[in-house]
Amino acid sequence: MMSYLKSALAATLTVAALGLATPAAAAPLVGVTVTTPSVVVTPPSVVIRPARPGPHHVWVDGYWRQGPYGNRVWVSGHWQHRPPVVIQRTVVTRPVVTRRVIVR
Repeated sequence: MMSYLKSALAATLTVAALGLATPAAAAPLVGVTVTTPSVVVTPPSVVIRPARPGPHHVWVDGYWRQGPYGNRVWVSGHWQHRPPVVIQRTVVTRPVVTRRVIVR
């Protein structure tokens, strides 16, 4: 009877040891990786405006536009000719109505 108990105890301990070791070895690895975005922010540039070429020129600031390959392209600021603005005003006059009073 003692050998049966020893065998049963040994078998139970072996199964328990294998049962405890297997989940730890088969546990999935879970990790969290935190990275910074890959966007590069350039420092603000200093824009030096050349002299105004004429009185009817206005400065157009630089801007980003869509490039030929789907990328973004910087368009530098420049002077653009604007024709003089002519303002036309139409003055509408009302007819003057006078009252005539007839006295008898």
